[in-house]
Amino acid sequence: MNQLNRWPVWVIFGLGLIVLPFLIKDFRVFQLSLMLIYAIALLGLNILTGYGGQISLGHGAF
Repeated sequence: MNQLNRWPVWVIFGLGLIVLPFLIKDFRVFQLSLMLIYAIALLGLNILTGYGGQISLGHGAF
């Protein structure tokens, strides 16, 4: 599938993500939110320690 035919898939996926919190229970929305927060924190930690080579998190905060 080339790039021109792929955009409807992303539009449908985005609309599904927008509608999803209205279809599931509040506790599941809370759990999914925490999962996204942890994923963002892990990506930041991966960039800091892996790509940046910084081991000390205290020095990386500055």
